[in-house]
Amino acid sequence: MRALDTAPPPVPPAGTITAGIPVGGNVTVRATQGTASPRDTVTIVNTTTGAVTPVLIGPNGGFEVIVGALPVHKLRVRIVDPAGNEAFVD
Repeated sequence: MRALDTAPPPVPPAGTITAGIPVGGNVTVRATQGTASPRDTVTIVNTTTGAVTPVLIGPNGGFEVIVGALPVHKLRVRIVDPAGNEAFVD
């Protein structure tokens, strides 16, 4: 019998996820290796506009993605593990 996995993925340490300065309505969000598990699902949510950008995670757990955002917008990183548990980084 297996125990139900209810533990969220660990929140990445400070500095592992960075966002550049928006240029032309886009910003690059980067995460260092080990930020997420390659089996996790990661999305970037622009909480100002509601836009959701899926992220392709590298085999080392890092990623880089271009997201539509202006300097006044707020972004949130959502990490979901295979069991459906969530962690957020604002």
